[in-house]
Amino acid sequence: MENIIDVLKALSDETRLRMISLLKVRELCVCDIMDTLEITQTKASRHLKNLKAVGLVTDRQQAQWVYYSIAHGTDDRLLDELIDRARISEPYKSDLIRLEERGSRCGREC
Repeated sequence: MENIIDVLKALSDETRLRMISLLKVRELCVCDIMDTLEITQTKASRHLKNLKAVGLVTDRQQAQWVYYSIAHGTDDRLLDELIDRARISEPYKSDLIRLEERGSRCGREC
């Protein structure tokens, strides 16, 4: 993990914290994040780039899709505490419900 100040700045944005909450569930492609959070591809990519820059997420490309996951070596205690506190409120609860309802689009519609 990079400088703790940079990490905390990255996590201070609600959209990025919502992304981390989803990525704690499983690896996701950009289109899954876009659909679940109901944001544009540009916004999703910009926030994911920020999370990747501070070492919180990693990506991998498979064919034309890019998948994101929580970076190995990330201090899970810090993220778990933040996510556990956030998930008891909106919009985090609704995000998790939408994610499960929609499943994954990758390979079908992306």
